Amino acid sequence: MAALPLRGSIHVGETSSSGNSRTHIGNIYNNCVPQQTVAPVRARSTVPFQRDKDFVPRGTILNDIHNILSAPAGRAALYGLGGVGKSQLAIEYSFQITDRSEEIWVFWLYASNVQRLEASIRDSLEQLDVQGSDEAAADVFKLFQRWLRDERHGRWLLILDNVDDERVLEDAFTGKDFGDLQKWSGRQFLANLTTCRHGSILVTTRSKKAAEKVVEFESSIVNVDPMNDAQSMLLLQTKLGRHCSDDEAASLANALEHMPLAMAQAAAYIKKKLPRRTVQQYLDELAKSDKSLLKELKRDEGDVRRHEEARNSVMLTWQVSFEHIREVRPSAADLLSVMSFFDRQTIAETLLWRRDLPATTSVSDIGDSLAQTDGNTGDNEEMQAREEDDPTEDGESDTDCSSSDRSDFERDAFDQDLDTLIDYSFISIATTNPTVYEMHRLVQMSTQAWLKLNKAFERWASQFMVNLSDAFPAGKFENWAVCRPLLPHAVLALKIKLANRVALLKQSYPLYNAGWFASEQGNYALALTFNKTVLELDRNLLGEEHVNTLKSMNNLALTYRHQGLFKEAEKLHVEVLEAQRRVLGEEHLDTLGSVHNLAITHRDQGRWKEAEELHAKVLEARRR
Repeated sequence: MAALPLRGSIHVGETSSSGNSRTHIGNIYNNCVPQQTVAPVRARSTVPFQRDKDFVPRGTILNDIHNILSAPAGRAALYGLGGVGKSQLAIEYSFQITDRSEEIWVFWLYASNVQRLEASIRDSLEQLDVQGSDEAAADVFKLFQRWLRDERHGRWLLILDNVDDERVLEDAFTGKDFGDLQKWSGRQFLANLTTCRHGSILVTTRSKKAAEKVVEFESSIVNVDPMNDAQSMLLLQTKLGRHCSDDEAASLANALEHMPLAMAQAAAYIKKKLPRRTVQQYLDELAKSDKSLLKELKRDEGDVRRHEEARNSVMLTWQVSFEHIREVRPSAADLLSVMSFFDRQTIAETLLWRRDLPATTSVSDIGDSLAQTDGNTGDNEEMQAREEDDPTEDGESDTDCSSSDRSDFERDAFDQDLDTLIDYSFISIATTNPTVYEMHRLVQMSTQAWLKLNKAFERWASQFMVNLSDAFPAGKFENWAVCRPLLPHAVLALKIKLANRVALLKQSYPLYNAGWFASEQGNYALALTFNKTVLELDRNLLGEEHVNTLKSMNNLALTYRHQGLFKEAEKLHVEVLEAQRRVLGEEHLDTLGSVHNLAITHRDQGRWKEAEELHAKVLEARRR
């Protein structure tokens, strides 16, 4: 983006009547300011960072901020996901302002917590040479507030960076929250500056609630999204130059979801490794697995334009927010945990209500047998439905309950959890459906890494399996509309490796039904993957002759037949039929269904006589 437009003098608030003159505040005695004058002091900036010579313009964001802050007592907020570039925008804005006016003070305060804010204010007072501010008992907040309110000091811009904990801006911090500092009221501090028409405030924050505590109007909150294609290309090619082609830059930006911090860290790493490692080699490494991508998200190559306490890796930046959410609203952290396992673009609200699996789920043997089939398979339905015996619940599925079935308390609590995650930009509402949510892929990966770090991965992966199991019905025609949006979640469930027996039993159900649905849709390659996985799970968990293992074998055989793999199909059909005869008897409907399926396999191979004999046996048994 070009520099801010020059229209005479740049104004932030109203011009001080004193022009360039500055008044020095002396010692404070009993809250009274002695009438003392000193030589004027030239306005200056306390921004602790150098200007980024490679700064990439971000559309109209800086102009939008400038328009808001040009009003008397203007307040604005840069709001967005951690690592999206909010602080870099604030730094560039501070330099553009001071480039055009030597009459404005710019104060940079690091406001991640009250203690850090107090230290930043103390540093600012030291640069202002306010006497008494270096005393241990000095009320630096009041000293700074008094200085800002004094119009004789001229115009100022206050930048509060990293106001990610909205509690910093609330009424009061005392005791353990405030350490040894005197009582602090963020609300009062801001309120006392509202009438300072010669000053303006800009905050950067990951929390929309924090932004709302500062600004007066919703329109004063400027959303900072990941970079667009052109901005990402410019960032990478500026940092890597001729070593990065257009195609490589586009691929790298897509892999890192256009997150500026991630791209900057990747570029710094690649540049350090050149010429031994090329951009393409880096891309090849990222493409190998999620593990490789996570490794890059953890990378910290340093950044002189980020605060020394700020994390320079995307994943660690987000995990700071995860920890904060877990502290202030544990149920929202639980919701984030279970959401991280679903397909990121189609997370329906109805899939998220259940978060009741115990933190430590028993892995003891829950019994070798699940419920037997009700024998509802007929000649026109080749797939065999299996009954689900939920090893974790006594009652009916909780996932099927609509929001109207919930108490007002449950609904409100759930909405607050969603609002918290939306507030931190970890999830967003889908544009097509207000009850469906989306997540960044990198946020999901970082959340799962955080769960592993906290030894909670298995617990929340298990909850995901329980919720998906409750939601995914049999793949028959009347359920297709329900199955279709659930299929992407089942595909992800294929990739999750669990050790918990309860969770593994739950995992087999949605995979079974997803394989059925995929087969009905003619997607036999995907159905084969599902059915092979389910059969392996059932054999290990239930044994070779369990009724559900036999159903899984039947469905795998059908998938083989649909793919023209008749020998493989016939072998499995014979195994299933022999086992069902032993376990269920000759005339059980499931046994007859398997005879029917074997007959069709013979028919498809042109073995008409064998097929006819088997069909005749089924017909005779049905007549009885």
